[in-house]
Amino acid sequence: MLKANVIGSLLGMKKIWVRVLIDFFLIVLGTVAVTGFLSLKPKRMPVILRPADLGLGSQEVIFQTRDGKTLKGWFISSEKARGTIIGCQIKTNRCLG
Repeated sequence: MLKANVIGSLLGMKKIWVRVLIDFFLIVLGTVAVTGFLSLKPKRMPVILRPADLGLGSQEVIFQTRDGKTLKGWFISSEKARGTIIGCQIKTNRCLG
């Protein structure tokens, strides 16, 4: 009789742990799905900070693409430049026109 109670309680604990693991997996999966969706479809936000606001000398530049889109940005020069960096946030604010 005692063995049956012990085995029954162990099986009950196993069911609880399986349920906890399934719930944890679903929470993680849901969090990853929501975070992934929000990172691919962010809200467009206005540009509130420009290079001049940070004390950087800059020049506004505008490019026309072959498919008729207009790309806008800033050229920030440096006297000690060793190269050129072109930065664009792909699939976010500024690149989806």
